[in-house]
Amino acid sequence: FHTIIDAGANVGQFALTAAQRFPMAEIHCFEPVPDVYEILKSNVKRTPKIHTYNCAVGDINGKIQFYRNDYTPASSIMVIQGDQEDHNRTNCEAKRTKIIEVDIFRLDDLDSTFGINIKQPALLKLDVQGYEKKVLQGADKILECIDYIVLEATFVKLYENQPLFDELHQMLYGIDFELVAPLDINEGINHSIVEMDVLYRRKR
Repeated sequence: FHTIIDAGANVGQFALTAAQRFPMAEIHCFEPVPDVYEILKSNVKRTPKIHTYNCAVGDINGKIQFYRNDYTPASSIMVIQGDQEDHNRTNCEAKRTKIIEVDIFRLDDLDSTFGINIKQPALLKLDVQGYEKKVLQGADKILECIDYIVLEATFVKLYENQPLFDELHQMLYGIDFELVAPLDINEGINHSIVEMDVLYRRKR
């Protein structure tokens, strides 16, 4: 890959792995939670091709309310529904969240806002905790330059109004992406599948 967009970078786990696998790629990491962003910056500072941005991505530009969870990978623009027994996950409780305000931008405005030019082949990675549909809705133009998408697809709702795998799959199919393979499976507390990282590619 020449360009990798990492939306929901957390502390750089995916970006650092991608940098090892694709050393020539320019990797752009978006992480909205300020304290998590500082850890991300520190973790990637010795990797010059990884660039970091302290903001969320979605279908609007501006400011948005964000729910920072004590378990930071579960932080989201979406509100967690019920308790952990309801959504079959550990570590993710609504009562462990704090509301903050973060900047948000559309991926279609990466060039005008951040000066980011997509060079193909390009990969878009989405780990935005239930906000995948909104991110894709704000990326109509840029998706024309994206060759592969990796996203976290959910089978059991964690967040209110969260699109599940079937809805996201149909959406991606409708914009000319096809399913390649599952990459990782997350089992819930009763060993049922709750989430799965999935790879899509532009139809040939």
